Amino acid sequence: MEQLRARVVSSARYQEGEVPAEDAAQLLAEAGEVLGTLETLIRRINRTNATVEMGPDGTLTDALARRDVLRLRHSVVTAAADAAATGDTAANSDPS
Repeated sequence: MEQLRARVVSSARYQEGEVPAEDAAQLLAEAGEVLGTLETLIRRINRTNATVEMGPDGTLTDALARRDVLRLRHSVVTAAADAAATGDTAANSDPS
């Protein structure tokens, strides 16, 4: 998808009088098809994740949410530890 996006942007940037390397309308149509397919795939994955039981702790969706929160918690604790170890006052300051 990223390559397709780059091609759309590239075809939109050209000098007056030049002919773009690719037809922007065609590229946008192709992007629409790819995004439609991606949306269908994401919906199917999410439906599956919501129904797959992972034991007493809930569904696969619940496990993914737990994983995401654990990553965020780890990030906060790591940032605090790094700031304490280096004396980084910017990491310790309250931006509000």
